[in-house]
Amino acid sequence: MKLFINILGCAVTWPLLFVARTSMALLGLAVVPVALIYRRVVPSERDASWAGWRLVRLPWWAWPWDNLRDGAMGDVRGTYWFTQAPKWADTPREKMFNWLALRNPCNNFSRFFPLLAVHMVGKTVECLAGTDATVSLSAPGFQFCRLVGYPAWGLYYVSSFALFGRRLKVRLGHKIEPRHNFESWDDVQKAQKGITFTVSLKGV
Repeated sequence: MKLFINILGCAVTWPLLFVARTSMALLGLAVVPVALIYRRVVPSERDASWAGWRLVRLPWWAWPWDNLRDGAMGDVRGTYWFTQAPKWADTPREKMFNWLALRNPCNNFSRFFPLLAVHMVGKTVECLAGTDATVSLSAPGFQFCRLVGYPAWGLYYVSSFALFGRRLKVRLGHKIEPRHNFESWDDVQKAQKGITFTVSLKGV
């Protein structure tokens, strides 16, 4: 009964959140290219292992499509910039567009807008089905979780089979996992978990 009630909660809330996020993501395809013209570098306290990383931010009016944590250049290690950016993204501006509009669309909106995002400090994640263990490409499995006392659910699935060296990865709802119960959240920004609806094939 408890599992059914939570599935019903997803059935009611996920379509509404999906429409809201998808609408903002589509709008970002037009907003981000213009906003990148007015991008700026701002100070950051993050410890970047890539010396060329800078926290590149969009103007205030494009805040929903900005990325407060990583900016427009991707992760501080340079993994996205040098190895994960698509081949068609030849220029820095094209890489930034892909990061903000395609790979992580409307990031701030997804991570900080009420109902679309949850702050994990002091919260408890309950696994309703699947495994409590961490799910990843190297540890396939699934978990269906809820945030206790909050209308937030997350489904995470990684297939045990691989097709041409790639596993099916499905992530629906809030990006919450049982392992978050043991996080200290020293990095306050990481404590903010947004929502996503993605189905992809990832290399093992």
